[in-house]
Amino acid sequence: MDNGKYSLSLYTDDIAQITDIAIAIKKLSVCFPKMSVDFWNVLSEYIASNKFTHKRLKDAVDHIITTFQYSELKIADIISYDKTKDLLTYNQVLEKWMSGVAYDKFEHTEINGKNFWFYKND
Repeated sequence: MDNGKYSLSLYTDDIAQITDIAIAIKKLSVCFPKMSVDFWNVLSEYIASNKFTHKRLKDAVDHIITTFQYSELKIADIISYDKTKDLLTYNQVLEKWMSGVAYDKFEHTEINGKNFWFYKND
């Protein structure tokens, strides 16, 4: 939950392996040569502990390489990258239904025993 909103990552592929992480770190270290070896080691640990998927890691690296405009990275610049869909509580989806949004526009999911809905087209 972030700022009172619930969300779910769109990345559902396999967790990045050590070789995936090493390739990503090598690519980033070439593009950002001012960063220390210690930085890359810590970033590797955070990528693994945050259970990045292979695709999320690739997308995060590609995003940083193509859009980052500063000379030095922060761990959060990589770790915060994700693509998500908003999750709605029962009261929120009920409000949508009452305002005329069709029931079939939503899909139901359960996370840790709690019910959520999301737009099917997200």
